[in-house]
Amino acid sequence: MYKCVVATQEHLAWIRDVAAVRMLVEELNKPQYVNKEQITHLIESGMSTQTFWVVLKNDTPVGALGAICVPNTYNPHIQTLVELFWWVDPLYRTGRAGLLLLDAFLSESSKYNESTMSLLTTSNIMNETLLKRGFHLREFGFHKENV
Repeated sequence: MYKCVVATQEHLAWIRDVAAVRMLVEELNKPQYVNKEQITHLIESGMSTQTFWVVLKNDTPVGALGAICVPNTYNPHIQTLVELFWWVDPLYRTGRAGLLLLDAFLSESSKYNESTMSLLTTSNIMNETLLKRGFHLREFGFHKENV
């Protein structure tokens, strides 16, 4: 049985060491982004505003979605809930775990002026999943590294 809960200190190590690290290394292919001190700071910021969630299967964490509130770039009076990461263990991606996390994000996002979600180009989440929940595709993001 799946259950989605607001993340607590009890979940911090799992979110940081499993969900965030696996997302950065396996999904984004950016192990150089792993900075556990910064990841801990982001998780704690999200936990303080109750915008980090964990989905449990039989009381074992299998996925997480984290977001933080930031002012809109152009108008700081507009508060934006920004998704930082959304990761579900590949063994549980065909179940309800991902949608439970998305539903938690959507429920919380109604308290803000706007919200943003992003999907990796490798994500198996279809754009329609977000579009039918009220999101609009506004732009494509491109990334260039200058190493």
